[in-house]
This record gives sequence, C-alpha cells and structure tokens, in this order.
Amino acid sequence: MKTQTMNNLLFDIECCDGYHICSFGYVIFDNNFKVVKKEDIIINPEKKFRLAGKDQEPRIHLAYEESTFKSAEIFIAYYKKIRDLLEHHRLFAHSASSDIMYLNTACERYSLPVYDIEVFDTQKMFVKDFPGKKQGLENIVSELQIHLDEDITYHKSCDDAEISMLVLKELVKRSERNIDLYLSDHDFINKTFENYRTRVESLRSVSMYIKELTKEDKATTKRTPI
Repeated sequence: MKTQTMNNLLFDIECCDGYHICSFGYVIFDNNFKVVKKEDIIINPEKKFRLAGKDQEPRIHLAYEESTFKSAEIFIAYYKKIRDLLEHHRLFAHSASSDIMYLNTACERYSLPVYDIEVFDTQKMFVKDFPGKKQGLENIVSELQIHLDEDITYHKSCDDAEISMLVLKELVKRSERNIDLYLSDHDFINKTFENYRTRVESLRSVSMYIKELTKEDKATTKRTPI
C-alpha cells in the first residue's frame, strides 16, 4: 500500500468499445482534497469505435471527436508516463476493477509488463455507506448532492476522475474523519492484475471448452446420415 505521505491520484479510463483505452484521465490531490494536477491523456485505441446500444444510439458520448483520438499516439507512447503516475501515488478509481483490466488489456496487447498496482475503489466505499443506492457516478453525485462546475463533462476521463474525487471528499466529510481514518475501514483495494488473471484465464477456459463442444457437435452432424 502507498504511504500516507504521498499525494493521492484518482484515475478514470474511457474505452472506444468497452475494452480498449482511448483516454486516461486523472487528478492528483492532497489529503485535504486540494487538486495539485489534472490531465487527460488522449490515446489512439487502434480499434473501431463501438458505442451504440441495441437501438443504435450511443450508450455514452465521449468528450472528443473520433478524429481526435485517431490522431493521438497509441498506448505504447504513454506506457512509461502512466506507470510513473501509478507507482508514485496512492491510487483511487470508481469501479476500480474495470479500470485495472482496461490497463492490462492494453499492456498485454502491446506485450508490455502489466502494472503492479493497488487501487482503492470509491464505488465500493459509497456502497458501504449507502447500501441499496444506485452505483453509477451520476446517480451518486445526485444522491450526495454534489455541485459540479458547468464546464465538467461526464465521460471525459479527467473530469470523471475529478467527480469521483469529489465523491470521495464528500464521503470523508460525512464520516467526520480525515481521509486516512476513513480508509482504515473502507479499505476496498483492488490489487495488481494478477488477482484478475485467474478470472480471465477461467473465462478463456470456458470459451475454449464451448468451442471444443461446438466442434464436436459439427463433427457429429457431418457423420450422422440424413
């Protein structure tokens, strides 16, 4: 776990298709929730943008035009910068397991070492304090009556990161403790991707098993006389 003297970093990721990163945004803040730095890193996902639902309407609207993403550098160009950010801060994310897997999908795709990180999950913190409430970021902001500046945009990674930081700030404030004491009993940490590799490998095994069954069924069908 990161030491308490380090600044905190809350990051958020947007994907072009639910799997492949097209932006990595973050805010760095101190223990009094003063923002030290905020940045959005735009990434070319080298994949098609698939944002439409069954009704062909976009499920989400990203903050930039598709052409902006496609003109950016690919993930390899930002790998070290992101690694340095992740290694030198206490980390937070909203629904952290998803963001961890997005990062590692990118690392594995480009044959890069996966990041060895531990991330506090602000979504799970909210669920503990407000059981039964909707867990989406917009719903949480409404539930906690958090005021957002007019220039804040949902699904812009650095803005979503700031919004999630404001959620954490409000949760800590309502607990009437400081952030370190709050985390002492809200230690919902998603550890390094190795924790998720087992699940990924399990899913792959199931997929391979289904494919083998399909092959066997096809083979049986071909051998069965009409």
